[in-house]
Amino acid sequence: MNLSKATLVSEFITLFLVIPVLLALPIHIAFKLSILVIALIYIIYRAHLTKLLRWRIFLPEGKVNSIIWWRFSIFVVLSTIIVYYYFPELLFKVVIENPMLWIVILFIYTLFSVLPQEWLYRYVYVRRYGHMLPKGIPGTLLNGLIFSLAHLLFWNHFVLLLTFIGGCLFYHTYLTTRSLFQASLEHTLYGLWLFTLGIGDMLAFPG
Repeated sequence: MNLSKATLVSEFITLFLVIPVLLALPIHIAFKLSILVIALIYIIYRAHLTKLLRWRIFLPEGKVNSIIWWRFSIFVVLSTIIVYYYFPELLFKVVIENPMLWIVILFIYTLFSVLPQEWLYRYVYVRRYGHMLPKGIPGTLLNGLIFSLAHLLFWNHFVLLLTFIGGCLFYHTYLTTRSLFQASLEHTLYGLWLFTLGIGDMLAFPG
């Protein structure tokens, strides 16, 4: 293994495996924030700042893939039925009781959660490490697992399952469209719908 490949493998393991595990441990929040800041500075410095931090990568290009709407529609129906039967007291609770909070979350979640995650887990992931990772279904499943691991800090099996499925869907969307906008749009739709349903507390949404 040459040095450049060894460096990339070390980066990949640190960013997508070691750091998520550390963030899930019961350590001081200051240490966790320090880890995130150092990791962000490193990846910006090492991964060619001008190429990977262009704001235009988030702009829409062409029509949104119709499969995004089909998948989301199915998810809306199934998730609504599940919450209605198992957690009826939560259904649309935030929208009804605090609509202004719902509007605020719309922007905060998109800007400070979805966009950074999609930039790292789809754009940087593919551009910097994609050539050494498996392709096809195995590659999609791997990205789903990696994305799920990023949510280990919630220590919730249901969240891990949801984010695994979501990671696979968002990765598939990015690979098939090569559009970070479409992957981010899909991610935003699913996250905000969970919050709208009233079960956003699983993902640390304010209730």
